[in-house]
Amino acid sequence: MVETLYSEMGNRGVRPDVSIFNILIKALCKAHQGFVEEGDMDGVIRILKQLEEFDCTIGPVTVNLLLHGYVKEGRVEETLKLTEEMCGLVYDLISSPPIH
Repeated sequence: MVETLYSEMGNRGVRPDVSIFNILIKALCKAHQGFVEEGDMDGVIRILKQLEEFDCTIGPVTVNLLLHGYVKEGRVEETLKLTEEMCGLVYDLISSPPIH
């Protein structure tokens, strides 16, 4: 359903931004809630690849949605990898010289 909506947006010429991608990711993370115990994180990965094609930069909301989805599905390795990547980015930001 979510990916069908996304496809239809493309067919109508709608250019998604990071807010639209966050909504799609959140919906996929909660997909099938009540029917099965997990969402569709593989669908999320497909959406993330599209996000890059539109030059959208993920922010803390996107990262939080991803972490929540991975934890919910018990995908520990992906959770740890994303956490390490985000910690590395934060470290780079705080250790870089200030811009004047």
